Amino acid sequence: MTRTITKFSPEVIKKLQYYVYRLAEPSRDGKTFGKTFYIGKGKGNRIFQHIKYAETKDKDGSLKIKTIKQIQKRGEKVILIIHRWGLCETVAFELEAALIDAYESLTNIVSGRRSDVSPLTVEQIQETLGIKETAKFEHKILMIKITQDSIKKRNNNIYEAVRKAWKIDLENAEQAEYILAVCNGLIVGVYKPKKWKKFEVNSVIRYGFEGKEAPEEIQKLYKGKLISEKFRKKGAAIPTRYSWDTNSKRGKK
Repeated sequence: MTRTITKFSPEVIKKLQYYVYRLAEPSRDGKTFGKTFYIGKGKGNRIFQHIKYAETKDKDGSLKIKTIKQIQKRGEKVILIIHRWGLCETVAFELEAALIDAYESLTNIVSGRRSDVSPLTVEQIQETLGIKETAKFEHKILMIKITQDSIKKRNNNIYEAVRKAWKIDLENAEQAEYILAVCNGLIVGVYKPKKWKKFEVNSVIRYGFEGKEAPEEIQKLYKGKLISEKFRKKGAAIPTRYSWDTNSKRGKK
């Protein structure tokens, strides 16, 4: 069960900088989050202050506070989501305004003034940004970036989310000893590929692999660690990265 946190650690606050956040209702199935009812921006532990305020201000009649209290009265908790982080104040202001305009039926009093990372809950932010250890590759590694949404669509099965279907150089891919599933810079799965297969997606050739989870000693080397900064280029559209130089000595291990 995911633990509940009420504040970020100092190292996470430093990395977050300014951020834009959402307050959402819990979903009925308990697996995802439901309707977003508030958009805000801030830094530090700003996102947690709404919950603390609701717990101490009984006479506040704002729709935001009423919504928080209704959720708590049901024995549930408000879902706190960091939508984007690592922003300067100006960008955070613009993004907040755009999201207020985009979401319907918010409890915000003020409307939107002007219109590489996935949205994460505060627990996921703490888990991801609080990790200091970076993986050191001791094998030929193929990294494939996946998203929280792609994992959820496959019933939280990371293997199914990462194994297909990718636009990839088959000759390079077949050299990989292990494949890492990477979500928001964090290694969430490690697999040993057995064979690669061709897929046709909308008349375009893509590739996927069949394999199994890597042995325990390999899992310990990589899973739960961050990939290094050079493999986490912001805005990069290509979801695949290799740990070795694919332009030199091609075809040789």
